[in-house]
Amino acid sequence: MNCFFHEDIIACDQCSACGKKICHLCREEVDSKVFCKECFEKKFPLIQEKDDNVPEKNIESSQTKQQNQFSSQKKYNDLAIVSFSLSVASIFFHVIGAIPAIVTGVIARNQIKKSDPPQKGDEFALAGIIIGSIFLAMWSTVICIYVSMYGSFVLTMCTAFLAGVGD
Repeated sequence: MNCFFHEDIIACDQCSACGKKICHLCREEVDSKVFCKECFEKKFPLIQEKDDNVPEKNIESSQTKQQNQFSSQKKYNDLAIVSFSLSVASIFFHVIGAIPAIVTGVIARNQIKKSDPPQKGDEFALAGIIIGSIFLAMWSTVICIYVSMYGSFVLTMCTAFLAGVGD
């Protein structure tokens, strides 16, 4: 089926307002809804973009179809995935993995809130922060217990040594 406005171009979408078949040149997307140029201009008169660099002819190939499919999907924030991965890795890398997991998670959440177009991954960033915080608290407690036990052992040995020297 060809585009309603460009008869020589294959339609890749359908307007959610009027139902006309439209090509990539006529397509406008707002909040994951697709509109033709006419409906877009009626519904959103202040938000208009024109791209003069887009060619008028469309050669529909499988690569173009894949690009159109992936360009309309939201992408995951890379730091959110890194945060989650580091938090899970902190099981083995202890505090060295937990601290970067928390830091990258906070940065990722800020990037996701400010991103345009919106990104996915807020749940990964939040999980990275929570898991990283849990492991940071756990490993910090283990280290404190170890240091206090080792410190009392050293103190006992020094006291015993000094008591033996005085005799």
